Amino acid sequence: MSAFVIFGVLAALLLMEYLSVGSRAEKLSFRCTADRELTEPGGVVTVTAYVTNSSALPRLFARLWLFFGEGVELREDRDWAERYRDRGYPSLCIRRKLALMPHTTAAFKVRVSFSDRGVHGLGRYILESGDFLGLRTLQNAGKMEPEVVVTANRAEGVEEALPLSGLLGDHSVRRLLYEDPTLIVGTRDYSGREPMRSISWTQTAIRGKLMVRTYDHTAEPSAVILADLSGKQEEKEAVLALTRGVCEALQQASVPYALFSDGDLFKTDTGLGQAHLDYILERIGRARPTEFSSFRELTERCLEERGSAADWILIVPARSGEIEDCLRRIEEHAGGWAMTLFGEDWQLSEAEGEEGSLWKPRHAS
Repeated sequence: MSAFVIFGVLAALLLMEYLSVGSRAEKLSFRCTADRELTEPGGVVTVTAYVTNSSALPRLFARLWLFFGEGVELREDRDWAERYRDRGYPSLCIRRKLALMPHTTAAFKVRVSFSDRGVHGLGRYILESGDFLGLRTLQNAGKMEPEVVVTANRAEGVEEALPLSGLLGDHSVRRLLYEDPTLIVGTRDYSGREPMRSISWTQTAIRGKLMVRTYDHTAEPSAVILADLSGKQEEKEAVLALTRGVCEALQQASVPYALFSDGDLFKTDTGLGQAHLDYILERIGRARPTEFSSFRELTERCLEERGSAADWILIVPARSGEIEDCLRRIEEHAGGWAMTLFGEDWQLSEAEGEEGSLWKPRHAS
């Protein structure tokens, strides 16, 4: 009787082994997700890996390797890392052993962060499974999806450079709110800074000196940001960090804003809200950055489109004669001064210590 039982068990094992050897590797599949597809340098992203056994047979011997790309840091604790990190590879590699019953899915999570701005693929995976007795191996590999966009670091000190008293504050622009030409409240002496269209020729003739109209102000402020992506690479990165800081400051102050660029930040119409900000942050993360036209051409296009209907913020890599010319053009045609932030004053410096690969904004003293 016992011999019959042993024979039956062996026969069943051999049958299962035969069936598992003939099972296709596609019956074991892999996919992964990320809890966020937009983050900042050092921001934690939770990646969830799913391994599904769609076969009617169990997969008792399966192993999964996750090979993350360069610049990806593990954000799990020491015990977790000791248990699952494979240190036999120069970059981050996670290894898990799995046993899956028929038609089941195993899931596990790993928290990582990215050190550099840009578009990052998560990396690649290798999924290896054995037959029923572990005598043969089947393997498939592929790319982990989706991509993660890492925006620029936020430039420190923007709040001090861009005080948000009212719209932008006395230190950033001459006027808190733009003027409504339909609401004339009086005249005043011409200072030499107002556009010629503001001159009241009737009052000038009466008083014998140049007089300009004064207007009431609207209750709906707005800002136009011009970002210049020319210059040195470190200055461009500083421009991107400043652009993020300015947009977030305006968002916090509930001031609608538009973004124009002479490069691959392109154009974003006036808006407000988290979706508007996230779109710009994604563009910042995806920027190469590359200049497509001159900043002078960008300024002329914006003056033609926007005129005096907003306050102006210029974010440029460095001081230059071209920037001074653009400032004069804005003052002459838009009727107000533009606040200017220079990337050379916020160049990036490399952090020290454990996060030595992170590049952080440094405000020049």
